[in-house]
Amino acid sequence: MSDTQNDSAGLEDQKKVAPGSGGGFGGRASLYAGVAGVVLVLVLVNALAGSLLRSVRVDLTQEKLYSLSPAVGPWLQSLDEPLRLDLFISREALTDFPTLRSYATRVEEFLEEMQRASGGKLALNVLNPEPFSEAEDQARSAGVEPVPTGQVGQSITFGLVVSNSVDQREVLSFLDPEQEATLEHDLVRLISGLARAEKPRLAVVSSLPLAGGGGAAPAFPGMPPQQATNSFVIYQQLERVFDLQLIDVGEDALPDQLDGLLLAHPVGLSDGLLRSIDRYARAGGRLLVLYDSLVESVNAPAAEEGAGLGPLLAAWGLEVEPGKAVADPVFAQRVQTRDRRSAGGLQVVPLLTWLALTQDAVAEPSLLTRATQLLRGGSMGAVRRADGAPEGLTFTPLLQSSDQAALVDVSRLGRQLDPAGLLRSHQPDGQRYVLAAEVRGVVAQAFTDPAEKASDTETSEEASNVKLGKSASADVAADQEPGEARIVLIADADVVTDPFWIEDGGVFGMQATADNGAFVLGVLEALTGNPVLSELRPRSASRRPFTRIQDIQRAAEDAYLAEEQRLQDEVSSTEALLQDLLNQAPTDRSTLTLNAEQEADVEKLQEQVLASRKALRGVQYQLRSDIEQMGNRLMVLNVVVWPALVALGAGLSLGLRWRNSRAHR
Repeated sequence: MSDTQNDSAGLEDQKKVAPGSGGGFGGRASLYAGVAGVVLVLVLVNALAGSLLRSVRVDLTQEKLYSLSPAVGPWLQSLDEPLRLDLFISREALTDFPTLRSYATRVEEFLEEMQRASGGKLALNVLNPEPFSEAEDQARSAGVEPVPTGQVGQSITFGLVVSNSVDQREVLSFLDPEQEATLEHDLVRLISGLARAEKPRLAVVSSLPLAGGGGAAPAFPGMPPQQATNSFVIYQQLERVFDLQLIDVGEDALPDQLDGLLLAHPVGLSDGLLRSIDRYARAGGRLLVLYDSLVESVNAPAAEEGAGLGPLLAAWGLEVEPGKAVADPVFAQRVQTRDRRSAGGLQVVPLLTWLALTQDAVAEPSLLTRATQLLRGGSMGAVRRADGAPEGLTFTPLLQSSDQAALVDVSRLGRQLDPAGLLRSHQPDGQRYVLAAEVRGVVAQAFTDPAEKASDTETSEEASNVKLGKSASADVAADQEPGEARIVLIADADVVTDPFWIEDGGVFGMQATADNGAFVLGVLEALTGNPVLSELRPRSASRRPFTRIQDIQRAAEDAYLAEEQRLQDEVSSTEALLQDLLNQAPTDRSTLTLNAEQEADVEKLQEQVLASRKALRGVQYQLRSDIEQMGNRLMVLNVVVWPALVALGAGLSLGLRWRNSRAHR
């Protein structure tokens, strides 16, 4: 047979084998080998990417949660000297705490990103402080203390130390995962503390027990506060960031050379201090004002006419609706109150005047509100631009209510507070009320200077002598031309009290449940001239509530309260009818008899009461059932449906490729 015939025979044999699935076992073995090869390549690519491509990052999250804010990189590169970052992570102890372990990984990766963006100005060292190790001694000497886990003999060290060339240090003793939203803010503030030669000088004038000795949260809304002695968390944070000057309300004047001023519900200000504040604002001061008609969370003096700030606010072009609080069902916090009718003596209902403001409450995007994802306050007032505001003064709303809000009298919010009654009687007026605002520009003068009241017979030299007799801060203000002031007004003082945003986290200490501290610090730092901190973007990946479940809960609560009101009305009608029957009865009540028609009416009303109570139980059951069903559907969707769809898609893709490979053989 010729070579040509042999080749033809070989080709015929190959054609016979190809349709037969690659020759049986040999074809399937090739397929399995190919799949294994693909898996091996993917594993190798992933391993190489983890070691060689660590600097290549793509952030696909909507809020860019894992990227630095644009201003951070250039600022880090402009630092005068390099800084060392020592991150202490107890890796072995974290194995039993997966949530904290994953957060530690995110913190480490975020610090690596900062190191890359710094252009060599940051040096990161990640240390594992094992027991009796040199790293453990280094952590203790730097002020990073272990946190007990609750298990015998076990603790966790997870902190950061930033130091410069002369061994000055700034320390975060524990990196709390509950404060992930302010991670970048805390890190930049820590670095800024070493980069800035002196801390900004902030004066605080307040009648709240910020430094300790005040009251804690009431057990139930409307009850008197309990006693507490520790300083507020916000005060501790202010002490770390600012050169803090606590000014008594009876002082005669503000100190000199202030970078900022915090007025937190100051009651009973002296005349001299009022005039000093007036001069400071007139000279272009930076102020954060907390105005509150009703402080509910701590023991504080009652405010009258804006705690003495009324004339000042008017001069600054601001006005707060007197004696009113904003009630808003959209942002209402759910609180626990006493209920004699419920089996446990407690009920959980929305309190319309205790607000939990989210990003939906931000009036316009602003550097002052970008660090806030959740702000809790109590009985917040309504701010507006005053009718006689100075010309050229800019009024910018920062936070506002929803269009389902209405104003209520603060007189309804005292000891006899009735959250359910507030909800039943709520009538939205369709207006969005401003809760916090900023004014910028030259403000008017609220008080006439005593020197300007000198008699016409005084010489200019005598008038100058009068001025020289004043405090130094007044001299500076009087000699200067009016400057452009920046004043932020929040119509609530409860935002800085612990009960509204701090709770006991057990072994991890006091935990933040809202961004009140970050918001207040961010505003003050922006006002006192740290532009980088004011330009940071918020991070709130862990705070994404199930709004559908909240809607179901709110609708069920409305139905429950409607049924409750109907029940109360029917009970009242029954009692009124029985009272009428008793009034018609003889004096001797023992001889009281009802005719057949009256007995039928009473029996009918009693049946209606029983039916209403049954309906109430049905509404409560339906509320729990709807929420449980929604949770079960979400669980099935996340645990079963999506993984099954991914697996099905992968199987179909692999099957199609296998068929295509067979068809081309």
